[in-house]
Amino acid sequence: MHVISPFVFDRSPSPRLPAVASAWAMGLCVIACLSGCSATGESYAEVTGKVTIDGVPAPKVLVTFEPQIDDPRVKMRPASFGPTDENGEFRMMRRAKQSGVVLGLHHVRITPIEQEGGKNTVVHPRYQANNAIWAEVKPGSQVINFELRKDPTARVNAAK
Repeated sequence: MHVISPFVFDRSPSPRLPAVASAWAMGLCVIACLSGCSATGESYAEVTGKVTIDGVPAPKVLVTFEPQIDDPRVKMRPASFGPTDENGEFRMMRRAKQSGVVLGLHHVRITPIEQEGGKNTVVHPRYQANNAIWAEVKPGSQVINFELRKDPTARVNAAK
């Protein structure tokens, strides 16, 4: 008995094979996006908050969440960014139109956004450093406020 297969008779590479593989890859990416996780399997949470310096809202500063990497096999995890408005309020974004922060422990940096005319909000360099502020992002929507002080020796933690 003979089994007939198109792959037995024609050993030349199929011109449709790359197109089929691309279609499968695109389908997997769409499924990953619709399921709420990235293609790398990361889970995200909505994070909003407010930055104040000595109780006064800090407008035009950039809040950056940089995830700590616990697994030595993972080389990089996506950071998230959120500029503050005139009231010091921010909403974290991982891309231009995708909100959210990857779950886990993060280094937080708060840096001034350069403005014309030199009307920048003054943020002490300590808050711009990598280890001065930490925040943990858990599943679900959450508010994380940052109450900074002009005194650089004061300890700062995320206030929920």
